[in-house]
Amino acid sequence: ELLNKTNDDGGVFVGGILLESQIDKIVNYSMDRGKLNFAIIAPSNQYGKIITEYLKKFVRARDGNFITSEFYETNNRDLDRATERVSSSFGVPTKSKNRDTSYLSDYDRIYPQVILIPEGGKQLSKVVNSLNKFNKDERDFQLIGTSQWDDLSTLNDINLLGSWFPAPEDAKFRIFERNYYNNYGKFPPRISSIAYDAVLALSKIAENKTNLKITFSDFTDYSNDNKNGFDGIDGVFRFLPNGAVQRNLAVLQVGNGKFETLDSSIGKFLKY
Repeated sequence: ELLNKTNDDGGVFVGGILLESQIDKIVNYSMDRGKLNFAIIAPSNQYGKIITEYLKKFVRARDGNFITSEFYETNNRDLDRATERVSSSFGVPTKSKNRDTSYLSDYDRIYPQVILIPEGGKQLSKVVNSLNKFNKDERDFQLIGTSQWDDLSTLNDINLLGSWFPAPEDAKFRIFERNYYNNYGKFPPRISSIAYDAVLALSKIAENKTNLKITFSDFTDYSNDNKNGFDGIDGVFRFLPNGAVQRNLAVLQVGNGKFETLDSSIGKFLKY
């Protein structure tokens, strides 16, 4: 099961990766490709509300248009209502704010181009199926997600072909996965890379210690000449002073039987 939690500083982690950095990455990538209008369908809980605020923050900071947010209960009550409202939603340009919107032409309306669905597994498929059912105008939405999508269940859903999500590049994990299978006869959960990278960080710090006492500052002050961080299974990462883990993420696309890298992660960090 994916690691989803909040640290003491309010940082939210999904799949062990800071959620704020995930939304920042995927919004930036989408807008660089001319997609400026965003909407979200999210569960009606703390996680859904936090990710909605992140989406609003990054879209508006880049002068994009946040069209709407719709929430549904975790028991899927009101899911169809939420997807129907998003599929038919539109924004109104500033110049039209005081006009009767019922008389606005399609030219005057701003429709969502990108819809964020922050779910994974079977629940993700339920949301997408519902959205397709109520997309009566057959609008061409670009679906985006979070690192929760980094799962075989995503590849098994034909409705997600062509969708985008932020995650670590998976070339090193696939090697780890094969070695794990050869040794233990089963595939490791995707989140196992976090435990592996944590042990890696400890070993790297211990190599440079003259005693066995490791403190928190050893993690945050760690640097090397090439990376300015640790180079793990999920790429380069480092610990921030607030205890959060920073990773350089890629943007992956759901392809036919595999995830395709659309935008590679950066292999190093700038120094503080």
